[in-house]
Amino acid sequence: WERTLFVNDSTGAIDLVFNPNNPDTVFAATWERVRRPTGPVRLHGDGSGVWRSIDNGVSWEQLGNGLPDPAILQDQSGRARFGRIGLAISESQPQTLYALYVDGVTQGYLGLFRSDDGGDSWYNADPSKGAENAFANFSWYFGQVRVDPDDPDVVFVLDQQLAMSTNGGASWEVQPGTHVDHHALVYSPDGSVILSGN
Repeated sequence: WERTLFVNDSTGAIDLVFNPNNPDTVFAATWERVRRPTGPVRLHGDGSGVWRSIDNGVSWEQLGNGLPDPAILQDQSGRARFGRIGLAISESQPQTLYALYVDGVTQGYLGLFRSDDGGDSWYNADPSKGAENAFANFSWYFGQVRVDPDDPDVVFVLDQQLAMSTNGGASWEVQPGTHVDHHALVYSPDGSVILSGN
């Protein structure tokens, strides 16, 4: 093994997605967190971010250009409020990616951001924060986003509840009849069944 992405000694990679048409292009989310047996817990910091590699993970660049700005969203000590970040890439349209940001201070919903050009630029896919209805105040525990393999506008956000958007994040519906605490979501190979792990 060789370590190729290192931010600082309090940060690790939490999510990883590959471009299905070009697996040399890899996206990673890093998460800065400190949780010792005693003392305060910190689940956010400047090390949290989204990264891209175009050489199968040998080298990395941190992405921005529309993603939340760590210089603006800060806690009282000047650290970025970014906590866990979930990533998803569209199988049918790999230039489309989603990044789900958890507020590391409140442990709630910070926002869902979308790129349609392979991560070069991003925009807020949920400016009205409609997915927030699915969130609890311990969202570091979840932090997942998934995309329908056939439709890049069908998006699921996994938190205490399961929220679904059929228009790329413009509006959301919390899915009824599901048990709480959603940690995983996969489609069957033929796309006819969705399994939610909770």
